[in-house]
Amino acid sequence: MSSYHKYGWKIASGTVLLIAIALIYVAVLPYLSLSLEKYQVLRSQQQSIDFIVDWKKELANLEEKKKVLASSLQKVQEGVPSAQDFPKVIEMIFKTGQNSGILIERIQPKADEKGKFNKKTLQLEIKGDYHKIAHFVNKLEQGAFQIRIIGIELGTSTKDELISGKISLVVTTMMEA
Repeated sequence: MSSYHKYGWKIASGTVLLIAIALIYVAVLPYLSLSLEKYQVLRSQQQSIDFIVDWKKELANLEEKKKVLASSLQKVQEGVPSAQDFPKVIEMIFKTGQNSGILIERIQPKADEKGKFNKKTLQLEIKGDYHKIAHFVNKLEQGAFQIRIIGIELGTSTKDELISGKISLVVTTMMEA
């Protein structure tokens, strides 16, 4: 009988172990598998929600940037004269030269670029002292029109101690309608 008890406990413990393994296999593993699937679905849904929230924030930022760009473009377009106003630009260049105390001897057109904006390259032949020329260039660039200085060549004149030179500039105008 003692051997029956000895083997009985081993058989009972083996049976309990097999039942526990079967329960783990039948009940716990499917539950864990289902829980893992639910976790993965919830995680992917949360990532989608986060993406949508981030997308909405980015869209709001882009809308704000669009408004800033639109107002900047409007300001730029206000400073760009129409092609019909080009004589006003030339007049402004002469007035700025006169107010700066320099002599504009000649304005010579060099090249035109056509596109949404027309760009006219001009070359000015000027005479004046260094500081007045610098003041003139500064006033041209800060003026009401879109004028960009692309080159300055300065030399000296021995007769009246004035600097003579050439200033190349680009005037941007709106395309004719």
